[in-house]
Amino acid sequence: MNAHARVLGKLYCLAHLLIKPDKAKPYKMFDFDLRQDILSFLQQQPLSKEVAIIRHLQDKGRIPADALQTDLGLFRCHFLVFHALYRLQQQGFTQRAFKLTISSLYIEYDDAFVFCANDSEKKSEKSIERNDPLAAFYLDLRQLNQTDNHDVQQLLNRFWQRLITPHAQLDREKQDALAVLELEGSVDFTTIKQQYRRLAMQHHPDRGGDQEKLVAINQAMQCLEAHYST
Repeated sequence: MNAHARVLGKLYCLAHLLIKPDKAKPYKMFDFDLRQDILSFLQQQPLSKEVAIIRHLQDKGRIPADALQTDLGLFRCHFLVFHALYRLQQQGFTQRAFKLTISSLYIEYDDAFVFCANDSEKKSEKSIERNDPLAAFYLDLRQLNQTDNHDVQQLLNRFWQRLITPHAQLDREKQDALAVLELEGSVDFTTIKQQYRRLAMQHHPDRGGDQEKLVAINQAMQCLEAHYST
């Protein structure tokens, strides 16, 4: 859940850029399926961030202005946006139409991506997405329906606790994550992403790899995304 708390915490901090608090207005839930609106936006802005997507949805009236005024409303808004993004990611692979890269740092739409022609490699591409623990979280609508205000407060508390963790411990976490990706020292994020993709393919079960190793690689990448976003 730490990865979820980091993303939620970032959005919590950015919410003040999007709205002015108005506690007199009640929170209203908005339409579930945001895929088409988000896809249209990404086709115009292929490299974007979550806050820009939310601002666009608010400008179009797809997200009410008061949706981000409570912690629970903020979580629901964030969840539905990422739910739509991961569904679009699956759609892009299924239709062989576009690739959608999703991270806490950026959202990247690529309709020029060349998909693998080999059937086994196609299967591996899709399976990697399915083994992404964040994808599993956001595609499971029970996480939305069963999360209440108390749960959201726990997520936020974990996020703020992480902010006050001593720097030395955070550095150890970073070095441990780099070690999982077989890297060390000072490396840029481009190198990290390239190494992550190589190891994810190498250790994927469909290619004879180990499931636990793949999970460790995904978790290490999520940790490094959080470190390099600060």
